[in-house]
Amino acid sequence: MSAFSNWPLSSGSARIDLHDLCIRDACNHPLVNNFMVTAAGYYHRAAGHFMRRTEHDEHLIAYVTSGHGYLQIGGSVSQIYEVGPGSLWWIPPNVPHYYYASPNEPWSVYWAHAQKSEALDIYNFIGLARNPVVTIGVASGLALGFEKIINRLGGNEINVLALTSASASLKAWLFDAAIMLNEEKCYHKFFHEKVEKYFLERVGDPMNLDEIASEFNISKYHFARKFKKITGKTPARAFMEQKINHACDLLSNDGVSIGQISYRLGFSDESYFTKVFTRYIGLTPSKYRSSLIKAKGVI
Repeated sequence: MSAFSNWPLSSGSARIDLHDLCIRDACNHPLVNNFMVTAAGYYHRAAGHFMRRTEHDEHLIAYVTSGHGYLQIGGSVSQIYEVGPGSLWWIPPNVPHYYYASPNEPWSVYWAHAQKSEALDIYNFIGLARNPVVTIGVASGLALGFEKIINRLGGNEINVLALTSASASLKAWLFDAAIMLNEEKCYHKFFHEKVEKYFLERVGDPMNLDEIASEFNISKYHFARKFKKITGKTPARAFMEQKINHACDLLSNDGVSIGQISYRLGFSDESYFTKVFTRYIGLTPSKYRSSLIKAKGVI
């Protein structure tokens, strides 16, 4: 059994512990033989919420609908994740961890504990072994799905039927989340490819955030945040890398001077182009061209 946070429940919050029922009546029931919810709840604007576990024997699943928090996973060598609206995180058994709500923007979070072999199968199927925190987006359907789980467990009488229904609902919720995660990945791929195509078509122009953001019907600030989230780079850096990559291609052609390349790529002058190229590549354009010629065995 995994210990609970002793965070005092605020208005609109819920915490349901099913361990007594699970141990007493349902642990070996065939309907929950492979997957079983052992606890579930919702913490609304959970200021001051935190939890540290060095040992635990359950799967911990959480979905953040608003606010922010931080999750640290691992022992002596650990990684810290910032989580925000639309984040799903999952910690399998026996993984030390510590998490807490942001002091300035405390999260609202749905959560559940689960046991049995199928939980690990679902965890691996979704792909959370590679990254325990993923973004599936804020969707009313996901919140309602978790509310259904809590409502089924929050009746006057919690029995094996309610537990079975809630366990099945959590499994269905996780598969819905997997579908949304796949859709999010597809959108990220589409977004990245469309931006890359835009950069290639305008590699000789200055960066125009307003124009490219309009391609996605979002503001330039929203575009910049989304681009950084998807690629890990600012749009300006990615665009400049595209220019430098194109410069490398052009430098392989002896018939194009460095001054012409600078002009084609929209640099204000050759010296500035040389400075930027050297910062990214580690060689001046002329030395880079010489290295290409040597590699070809020309001299």
